[in-house]
Amino acid sequence: MSEKRRRQTSPDKRSDSGKLWDSSFVELADFHVSFGYELSQSGEKQLQTRTIHYEGEKERKWDGVAVGELADWIIEQARPALPDSSLPLKAVDPEPEVVPASLNTIEISDLEVSESVGAAYGSSRHAGKSIDAKCAVRFNGSDQEPSKADPPFVVDFFLVDKNTGDSQLVASQSGILNRQERKCLVRQRFSAPATGRYRLYVTARILPPGNGSDQLTGPSINVEI
Repeated sequence: MSEKRRRQTSPDKRSDSGKLWDSSFVELADFHVSFGYELSQSGEKQLQTRTIHYEGEKERKWDGVAVGELADWIIEQARPALPDSSLPLKAVDPEPEVVPASLNTIEISDLEVSESVGAAYGSSRHAGKSIDAKCAVRFNGSDQEPSKADPPFVVDFFLVDKNTGDSQLVASQSGILNRQERKCLVRQRFSAPATGRYRLYVTARILPPGNGSDQLTGPSINVEI
């Protein structure tokens, strides 16, 4: 578009398009696009892209040199005047991919809890009242991928105060689940908590990049003076 035409046109008044094109061309939508600098009060220059849609009497500007945004805006403004068959399809957000549930699962079973006298595993404290907990962790994985490494796992033991709902991690054990044996025994001893009424919870999870988890609610544990 010529400099002369730019000066003669504005969003609310455009020159005759016949002066630009010959009579064989019927114009459906008319735009003017400019790239230039906007000067701030301090004299700094900000490169901008500006466009005018004459029929819709709309203006739009972007910082920098707009490419995709400019084309999308022009097509959107011209859409009512263009034949449907000539228009590009509107972009549609792709539906989220449905990821099938993992065939790998982990399961806790055979939980046994008892009181004992002795230091907690890994503790340097003197022997005192302790709680022994043992369970089995079973891996129900797929045999279709025998080349995959045996999955690492971790089992955590929590005591939850029945009065306050506070939860504390009292023991943890990690290991590797053998795909062939599919079962691992977990044994932990931890110091008895302060006097009170508690519920034992056991959680197990396969570590990344694998996935799968399980939780088992254990018995009540009453600690008396």
